[in-house]
Amino acid sequence: MSSVRNKRVLIVEDEYFLAGDLKDELERRGALVVGPFGSVDDAARMIATTPLDCAVVDLNLHGRSGLGLLEHLRDNGTPALIVSGYDSEDIETPDAEERLVKPASPAAISSAIETLLTTRPNR
Repeated sequence: MSSVRNKRVLIVEDEYFLAGDLKDELERRGALVVGPFGSVDDAARMIATTPLDCAVVDLNLHGRSGLGLLEHLRDNGTPALIVSGYDSEDIETPDAEERLVKPASPAAISSAIETLLTTRPNR
């Protein structure tokens, strides 16, 4: 059984096709997908109002930083997977966050989310 089954997974990604393909892949694995959201403001509202089990966050959302979203998620005890074109040397991110560097396939992202949910379940 997939570790994402019946888990609420937030997708914060502004690349339309990647967001859609990732949503399809997670739903195929049984996740309850929240989003996708392509803007910092929309994602922040969702984080503030919706219980989540984990999140996938791009760091550059139409030119705005997604780092503040990671802080909100951490404050809520929600583990997050950073999926970004920036590697860890290009931008300072919280050390505790898991990362994938783009380009990453929806299957690779989904597998990383499953690992994240197994190793760092939501508090």
